[in-house]
Amino acid sequence: MIILGITGSIGMGKSAAVKWLRRRHIPVFDADKVVHALSKPHSPAIKKISQLYPDVVENGVLQRQKLGALAFENPHVRKELEAIFHPLVHQQKLKFIKACRARRVPLAALDIPLLFETGSDDLCHKTLVVTAPPFIQKHRVMRRKGMTVEKMQGVLNAQLPDAVKRRRADYLINTGLDKGNTAKQLRRVFTQFKSA
Repeated sequence: MIILGITGSIGMGKSAAVKWLRRRHIPVFDADKVVHALSKPHSPAIKKISQLYPDVVENGVLQRQKLGALAFENPHVRKELEAIFHPLVHQQKLKFIKACRARRVPLAALDIPLLFETGSDDLCHKTLVVTAPPFIQKHRVMRRKGMTVEKMQGVLNAQLPDAVKRRRADYLINTGLDKGNTAKQLRRVFTQFKSA
């Protein structure tokens, strides 16, 4: 089984690339979805967060906006949150890989925004980075509800620069043109996997 790690900075079009994979029935591990599931009310992760930062949890429910504002302002907070979530996400990632192997899936993808930052690329045979020009990235991100330039910069500060990711990637997908062009690039990459 080939494990493909997929990543890209905020606003680069990774979600569209992952949708393309899913439409082709390629199993995808979604790290963001796992974090969301781990953030359910009264979960062990939320209990730990409430002990550290009681102001961001109300009646066992995580107040995401409060936590987001706190984390973007303070790298130390972000590190503590990563120490809570990353081991839990890693456990789920290993379960996903084991289940795919048991089903003899030829190709599985790990959709992880912090793929390189967390060392998750060590589990991958190949890595794919989704990228776009900075002006397109900014345009996409600033259209998101509640987004500000400061928030965007906070997210970017927590991630490896796009140029570094591109250098470390086995494959690059540039989403700066239209969806058809993105699909064409993805087809070219996945044809190589089929012939492997």
